[in-house]
Amino acid sequence: MVFTTPLRDSVDSLTTRLDVFQHEMDTIQTQLKSRAEPSPSIDRRTRASIDDNYPALRNKLVTEKSLDDKLDEITFSQDLLKEDVYQKLKDNSESTYARLEM
Repeated sequence: MVFTTPLRDSVDSLTTRLDVFQHEMDTIQTQLKSRAEPSPSIDRRTRASIDDNYPALRNKLVTEKSLDDKLDEITFSQDLLKEDVYQKLKDNSESTYARLEM
């Protein structure tokens, strides 16, 4: 029975995770269904106001901008690191050739 306890704990943990994922899927499906509802406008050609989604769109843009800035920062750091490594290799190569010529 000593070996069944860790197994049981693992199964319980997986079951709990499965329940959480199922709840998240239900929430997402509910959100998607609410988006698919027909337009509240009597005249179907009249579009709903774009101001309703402004906060969500703004948050999305801010998040995308933050991620883009972070990517630029990482790329810049990598470029500096590459240049530094290249320069060190070049210096080592030059000093090695200088020693060999002596």
